[in-house]
Amino acid sequence: MEIKNKDQLPDSSSPLKVYRNVKVRLNAFMDRVIQRCNSILGNEEELGQSFQGTVVLKFAWFIGSLARLLQQFARAEAYYIISPAGRVIYVGTEHGADTFQNLYDKSSDAPLQSFGRFKVWNLPSLAKQWLLNDVEMVVCEFSPLFPFRFSTAFVVSSPELIEQEISLPENLDDFCNRSNFRVVRQKLNRSRRRAQFESYFTHEKSDFDLYYYKMYLPYITQRHGKAAAITSYDGALENFNRGGLMMVKEDQKPVAGMMFIPKEQTCFGLEAGILEGNKDLIRKEVYTFNIWSVFEWTSKHGLAKLNMGAGSAWRSNGVFSYKKDWGARARRFRSIQNDLFYLMEKPSEEFLEYLNEKGVITEDNGKYYGVIFSQGNTQSEADWLETELSEAMKDGLSGIMIVSPNSKVVFGGNAEIKNCEE
Repeated sequence: MEIKNKDQLPDSSSPLKVYRNVKVRLNAFMDRVIQRCNSILGNEEELGQSFQGTVVLKFAWFIGSLARLLQQFARAEAYYIISPAGRVIYVGTEHGADTFQNLYDKSSDAPLQSFGRFKVWNLPSLAKQWLLNDVEMVVCEFSPLFPFRFSTAFVVSSPELIEQEISLPENLDDFCNRSNFRVVRQKLNRSRRRAQFESYFTHEKSDFDLYYYKMYLPYITQRHGKAAAITSYDGALENFNRGGLMMVKEDQKPVAGMMFIPKEQTCFGLEAGILEGNKDLIRKEVYTFNIWSVFEWTSKHGLAKLNMGAGSAWRSNGVFSYKKDWGARARRFRSIQNDLFYLMEKPSEEFLEYLNEKGVITEDNGKYYGVIFSQGNTQSEADWLETELSEAMKDGLSGIMIVSPNSKVVFGGNAEIKNCEE
């Protein structure tokens, strides 16, 4: 299938140059607006205690999301993502396409194929055209304030990122002895059998430099490759000054570290690193030992929650899966972000089954649900529904959303049914 971009910019070099200059300046200004809004949203624990503060938070979210939308006008890049599971067109940023490709088919080594830039107001009609060919799905990365309505048979949005958070009991032993903590408990036991790890809190600049250059950068680039979202040195240093580092040493040598910031009643876990990304240390479960050390610090200082940071909103994502094993529940990502709009017209049963195994997560009225794509009515299948609902709850979600042609139905933890049909 060949798709040509008919939305060309003006041929005249002068109007094109003016357009690009204006666009660059606008985007730079919007970056500053978003950065300011993120600073406000980062104070949710303090501002959320009052009505006025809640209004400020909602206003900051709206202005930041509007700034992101203005950055995305007037054209968006489109990419082919080729996989044996099915061909997908991704509309958005190159980084977003890389991240999606890694989630969608991690085994694929096919490079992204950009095939043009398209006017964003034409995307609803273009998506329908693309889906009539040999494309199984179109994914559009846009601000939650995207004003144009998609009219494909299957339409569901998903946040680009979600956070996962744990409420801590007064006694950590009670937490560790929970039946659903079994996987993490086994990893902790392995870490104690395989190594003599010790942890310590530090606020020394020399420890931060060691962590950033020798632990964080090697670990995140090896783990995430092109999809890695790397925090700058200055940004990480600012976080370090507001919080600190939990370092792990083996034989008196620092081998891992995790950044965190305590704020009000919540400890926010940030980036982590392992010395040179050493795979032997990873096998020794140094990462799990490091997190548990932050748990102990959080509990010792009387904080009620540990926020384990953000990750992609897919249940099959290793980061999400690892955190849910700790008992973390999904919650809204505090910073300005995009939504991903998943669009399908006549997908095959095999493709829907593949997507359901991946486990897209959606948001509805502040709650998070596992998406199940279906060609027909599955509400009468009680046993199947009960199993899927139970698994979603174990994953820290509020239930499931069944998405079928022109219909969305939510099933919550207390078996309530909500029809979200548009």
